[in-house]
Amino acid sequence: MVFQFFNLVPTLTVRENVALPFLIARNANAETDSRVEALMERVGIAKRSEHRPYQLSGGEMQLASIARALAHHPAAILADEPTGNVNPAVGRSIMDTLRDVAKSEETAVLLVTHSPEHAAWSDRVCFLKDGVIAGECIQEGKSDDARAIHEALLNLGI
Repeated sequence: MVFQFFNLVPTLTVRENVALPFLIARNANAETDSRVEALMERVGIAKRSEHRPYQLSGGEMQLASIARALAHHPAAILADEPTGNVNPAVGRSIMDTLRDVAKSEETAVLLVTHSPEHAAWSDRVCFLKDGVIAGECIQEGKSDDARAIHEALLNLGI
């Protein structure tokens, strides 16, 4: 899972936070160390690997949580408002990273967001209204044009 509020362990370094799933599973070894290094490099936080969360920006903390979520090659990542606590430019960077990493790792991303602009990056958008799926929009993803999302929201009265 990738949480809105990062959920990094404040006393651990970035490297240790990314490695946490391996430590919990008690299978940390040289192979997992190389996986942690590769994930930090892939999301762009390798240079910050020895920093603690309080020394990072919101975007860097979110990138660390994305790397941690990918540790065990998951079939899917659940992302709860992953851009909710960062500025718009960092949000776009996080969305770009999530999409690129998901493709390279062959991982599906189930994203919950209130942002039509971030939803437009998805291949399929489902709209919830009163706790049920009220509609959907199929698109190509990574679109700079959220008009179809806005239109669907208006049509659904959301």
